[in-house]
Amino acid sequence: MKIASLGRCLVASVFVLAAAIQAQTPAPSATAKSCPWLTEGSAARVLGAPVSVSVNVSDAGEGSCMFSLKQGSGGTIKIEVSKSALLSCGKDGTAMIGVGNEATRCKLPGSSDPNAELVNGRVRSMHFNIVVHANGKTGSTSSSDAHDDDLQKTAESVAGNLY
Repeated sequence: MKIASLGRCLVASVFVLAAAIQAQTPAPSATAKSCPWLTEGSAARVLGAPVSVSVNVSDAGEGSCMFSLKQGSGGTIKIEVSKSALLSCGKDGTAMIGVGNEATRCKLPGSSDPNAELVNGRVRSMHFNIVVHANGKTGSTSSSDAHDDDLQKTAESVAGNLY
């Protein structure tokens, strides 16, 4: 009898302790500082140096991430995800194969920055945009090819993380 009573007491104590720990642990979305669609390392590879990230994502999975170079200025990657349609390339866009649905890329419409590019597409009901300001990294042919590859991989990562 005493062993059964002691067992129930121990089980109850474990549940109380677990509830107390859970109550003090903040929700993941409230403390998450990482972008759900692209890693800091991947953004750093595209921009060529370490980056910082600013994240604003709702519980519904909509929001944005902004990656900026930690030192220097100019190089950024902004990712936006929404259930509503976002800025698109229109008929000036080039189709991107293997990136979500109807993904296209183009120079950022309305931008005076010749290195600003836009990728827009959709995965299921979520629309996404990726805007890259690469700070002149696309100047030569070889770096342009590398930049194209980085942009493709970035778009694949974002689209893949939306599935």
